[in-house]
Amino acid sequence: VLGEEGFVGAVDESRLFRYLIDHQDAMEKRIDEVMMPPFPMEREEDSIEHISSLISREVPAVLVHLDSGGCHIITRNDIIKAIAG
Repeated sequence: VLGEEGFVGAVDESRLFRYLIDHQDAMEKRIDEVMMPPFPMEREEDSIEHISSLISREVPAVLVHLDSGGCHIITRNDIIKAIAG
């Protein structure tokens, strides 16, 4: 979730699904009431080993700040594909 000052939170499908199941009024909530803390922000030159070490059940993705100024998200599935070749 991007706010005025950068990334302020995150929502993944499992968190959103759990929230919808657990809260009858979920569709009336604002995203900032549903989101979790933002994913970690790492650098483009960081190793895949470092980035993969940050991914867990609680942290399903890592943001990578690109030298070009953009940002890329790396998920658990991206790590699996990179290892599998």
